[in-house]
Amino acid sequence: QLHHARYLTKSALARQPQKLSTRGLVGKGVSGIQYAYTNRCTFISVYISNYFKIMKSVQKQGFTLIELLVVIAIIGLLASIILVSLNSARNKGKDTRIISDAGQVRTQIETEASTGGAYTSSASACVTATDTINATSGNCNTLRADAATNGGAVTVKATVASGAFSAYAVYGQLVTDSTKYFCVDSTGKTTPAATAATTVVCP
Repeated sequence: QLHHARYLTKSALARQPQKLSTRGLVGKGVSGIQYAYTNRCTFISVYISNYFKIMKSVQKQGFTLIELLVVIAIIGLLASIILVSLNSARNKGKDTRIISDAGQVRTQIETEASTGGAYTSSASACVTATDTINATSGNCNTLRADAATNGGAVTVKATVASGAFSAYAVYGQLVTDSTKYFCVDSTGKTTPAATAATTVVCP
């Protein structure tokens, strides 16, 4: 439309006569040159007026404020859905890591028992005292810290007497639901979503 307006203006100006006869103007105080100038200016003003009308028409074809607000609202809704899905997937990934940490703690305890012939506790062992996992050194400390970094926790339930215990359960607190625990015990039993971490046998 803008191009068409420019074309109309240029074409009209090109068709405008360059010279006009002064016949009938003599004696009226108007020269032929003055008449031609006035006529040409009027012609130009009309086409300039048309040009700007078409410009306004082109501008009106843009988005209205309401349309822009609707688009922004839709984009915001889609972004929130994506973020919720992303956070859910991230938390499930953390749960997987915590479950792995709990399983490896059990492996470490079993390795120590296999080496020593019994479940024992000490400052350097995985279980240092009743219901206490090593928090200073060794693989169990590393696994405990990793679970904490991912927003969960790995704990152990074991009743130690005279530096030894007969059974235990390892609990991994989940991120997606902090009231649930992955449990694995000394018998190999597992509970994916225990509601409590209080017994030496997985519920």
